Amino acid sequence: MKIYDVGDAIRLSAVFYDEGGAAVDPSTVTLKVKDLAGATTTYIYLTDAEVIRDRLGHYHADLVITGLGDGYWHFRWEGTGAARAAEQDKFSVVKKEV
Repeated sequence: MKIYDVGDAIRLSAVFYDEGGAAVDPSTVTLKVKDLAGATTTYIYLTDAEVIRDRLGHYHADLVITGLGDGYWHFRWEGTGAARAAEQDKFSVVKKEV
């Protein structure tokens, strides 16, 4: 599992495939991010600038880690339509004092 510091900029990526294993664009692409405080932010491709389409089936979002302390952030990519799929994961965040 990756560990990030508060203040780091990170990239979350997703690739969507059809049943034959070929990359395909979903009808909608959604990224949900749950921070240390338990607040969930939803980003939708073509609605929110954070979600970028790199090429067919490939998407990413660049986010800055904020927060007050150590813990886990959770995220979930969801696709609908031609590529109905979901993938979720988490990463660890630490706040280092100087």
